[in-house]
Amino acid sequence: MPSPALPPSPLQQAAAFLSRFGDRVRNGLRRRLGPNGDLMVLSVLIAIVLIRLIRPIAVGERTFSVPVSVASTSPSSTVVGVSPASVIVTLRGPVKSLEAFYGPGLSLPLSSANPGRHRSETLPFEAGDLRGVDDRLRVVGMSTNAVRVSYDNLRAWTITEKNLAPPQIEGAPLEGVATASVAPGQTFTISGSEKRTGEFVQKGIRLPLEPISVEGKIDGFEAAVPIRIPAESGITSVAPSNALVRVTIVLPASTVAPVPVALPVDPGEKPLLPAPDEPEGEPVEIVDDPVPPPAEFPEDDEPGDPEDPEGEE
Repeated sequence: MPSPALPPSPLQQAAAFLSRFGDRVRNGLRRRLGPNGDLMVLSVLIAIVLIRLIRPIAVGERTFSVPVSVASTSPSSTVVGVSPASVIVTLRGPVKSLEAFYGPGLSLPLSSANPGRHRSETLPFEAGDLRGVDDRLRVVGMSTNAVRVSYDNLRAWTITEKNLAPPQIEGAPLEGVATASVAPGQTFTISGSEKRTGEFVQKGIRLPLEPISVEGKIDGFEAAVPIRIPAESGITSVAPSNALVRVTIVLPASTVAPVPVALPVDPGEKPLLPAPDEPEGEPVEIVDDPVPPPAEFPEDDEPGDPEDPEGEE
């Protein structure tokens, strides 16, 4: 008696399903793309997989423009020029890393002590002086390995409060108008490039101060305000760094009517009007006397002798 057939395992069922599905896909591709349609699609899939696998290990190169900065560590000189101002650097590494690399992060900071107080000198550098290079990349080329640095001697100048500009006022006081002025009698020492700082001082340009706030103030006050150093002035430091500023708050003119003031009266002189605190007396009634009628004289019929008032018989 033959043994009963065993049911296929799940793995066999999956293999059979994939085989049937593959046959349907292959037949469909051949109908649409021709007899070799299935091979064409298979080759495209293999190429995509190979590109994904090979791309991370593919090597490429990119060039970047890197700015050069030189700082002088000499107490008697400062850097006023660098030539060239940038260097072309070539980096090599994986293509994926090169594409993701942030070029503006590269820099070439250099320093010079200038012990001989030279006006200019050639300052060499190496690939290791570059900053910001990715660890997966390496420097394979630079347009130059040295720059020409120009120096200027440092000098100290003494200025007074007249070389400072009054600070800008921020806000408003509770009442009145605020004005600010630099307190007189102050002196300051500025240090920097002998040429550029000298031009700055000789032109009479005033150093600006930080703004000062008068918000909510009611009285004048004094404050120490920091001094600003303009970027193109050639000044490297100012001592002291703060200036004493006086703020004055002027109140507006009063518009209230003046209070009347009583003038003093001589005690022996009777005032024209009774004092406010003195009670008035009883009113006096003024009665006009009647005017008498005019006198009447008898009239004579005949005039008599003026010397004989009785007349002649």
